[in-house]
Amino acid sequence: MASTAPRLPVGTQVVLRDLAADHSGRPVQRGAIGRVVGDQPDGSYAVKLSDGRTLGAARDQLSLRRAYQQDLAVGLYSDPHQLVNDHTIYAVVVGSRAFGLSTDASDTDVRGVYVAPTADFWSLAKPPMHVEGPEDEWFSWEVESGFVSWR
Repeated sequence: MASTAPRLPVGTQVVLRDLAADHSGRPVQRGAIGRVVGDQPDGSYAVKLSDGRTLGAARDQLSLRRAYQQDLAVGLYSDPHQLVNDHTIYAVVVGSRAFGLSTDASDTDVRGVYVAPTADFWSLAKPPMHVEGPEDEWFSWEVESGFVSWR
């Protein structure tokens, strides 16, 4: 059955999920970064790697570069809640409790902003843009990432 997912447009930055071979048969390692440069006759994508080589890859062999880096960054932090606990600069209660409309069954929703340590930005995998928790009703944004997405 054909996929109904939208096609990746030319220029989309992608990361190879698995070991593959380029068009000349040379191996391409998992994690290689490239750009979609077109479609293959078999329905896969033509991808040009950062080293200039090209390969054909099916959609399930590719991740969007930004999403891949975000997943990698979250995985680097064994406890991303520690970032929130240690580096929150502002947190507020929102929802029914903030407006005095709560009942005994109401939860306490909190939204916050944290500043990741500078050293955490000195790699290709940046700190998580947002963290759910440490409590169920908490949600926090990393200050740099949050301001970039508001533009």
